[in-house]
Amino acid sequence: MTHAKRSPSGFNTWGNCPGSTAFVDELIEAGKTPKKEEASVFASEGTAAHELAEKCLIQSKNPAEFMNDVLEADHNLFTVDDDMVYNVDNYVEYVKKLKLDKMFVEVKLPLFYSPTETGTADVIGIKGRTLHVVDLKYGKGVAVVAEGNMQLLIYGICAYDEYDMLYDIDKVVVHIVQPRMGSYTSEEYGLEEVETHRGLIEECFERSVKADNLPENLISREKSCRWCRAKPFCGEHRTTALGPVEDMFNDLDASSGEITEDQLKVIFEQGPQIKKFIDAVFKRLEDEAKQGTERPWCKLVAGRSSRKWNAPEEDIIKALRVRLTLQEIYPPKLISPAQVEKVMKKKKCKKKFTESVNSFILKTEGTAKLAPVSDKRPAVIENSEFEVLE
Repeated sequence: MTHAKRSPSGFNTWGNCPGSTAFVDELIEAGKTPKKEEASVFASEGTAAHELAEKCLIQSKNPAEFMNDVLEADHNLFTVDDDMVYNVDNYVEYVKKLKLDKMFVEVKLPLFYSPTETGTADVIGIKGRTLHVVDLKYGKGVAVVAEGNMQLLIYGICAYDEYDMLYDIDKVVVHIVQPRMGSYTSEEYGLEEVETHRGLIEECFERSVKADNLPENLISREKSCRWCRAKPFCGEHRTTALGPVEDMFNDLDASSGEITEDQLKVIFEQGPQIKKFIDAVFKRLEDEAKQGTERPWCKLVAGRSSRKWNAPEEDIIKALRVRLTLQEIYPPKLISPAQVEKVMKKKKCKKKFTESVNSFILKTEGTAKLAPVSDKRPAVIENSEFEVLE
């Protein structure tokens, strides 16, 4: 079995844009994009955290027992520190609280829509007649929730197919644990819902397999384009991102030259998508320049240099101690309230002590920022203090 070309994690792309997979294949064949995308340092850190979580669940150990261990992921090295211990521990504790009768960790599952290919589920568990699928998301930039999450639903259906013959299952519950954002969500599916979604996903897969990268098969939407590798090459995405504003500035108010309210609304609504498109194009240009492509209107230049120690810490301290004190080498610094909370949780401090510490903490409001009216947060008026509009 092989890793899936149309993977569960990529469903939002190939499921919503049938021609995307064929487009990426064509770019790979033309040498315009690598066969395997290089993992970012953030993705590699997530891989390291998954490795730590796997060890803890399989060996029934606390993450703190691996403190200062070095984990390798995608040729990057990560040291297990307080932050990783704290967040992986939250994930491990979440799994433990499910009190599963049977638990399987890092399970390779044949994909029901493409049985010769596989995907990997972090945790699959059985409790009574319920099948649980738990996924660790280690990122802290974008919140991911279980509701409507197609990746987890696909894993849930695949796990049901694998374990239904062994256990009497009547519902599937998928969980997403994102400890660095304090997000713990789940979604339940009855077997009738499972079968309905199975059919819809199989239809999406068939459309994707049969599609080529002709414009009618390329469907530009926020979900389908967000992680698509063809984005900086795709004319359909360019049209979707830039189309609504391309001719706008030719229609400025003749008397004043000012942008109208309607035009401001379009710019506000399209702004995030335009920025993502431009960022993707800039990355494409940079990647191609690094591979030797020359263009007369841009060039690669050296980035800002940085300096770091390049010797064992004890040797550095010995050399510095000739003229510097230890306090000058290691200046003391009060840790933040968030760091204190982590330590208190680890030490299981009593409520009275926690309350006394909290009395020293001042929580300030964040700076107000624009959001679409669909945002679930209440509107505020920015004066000397924020006033929430009911």
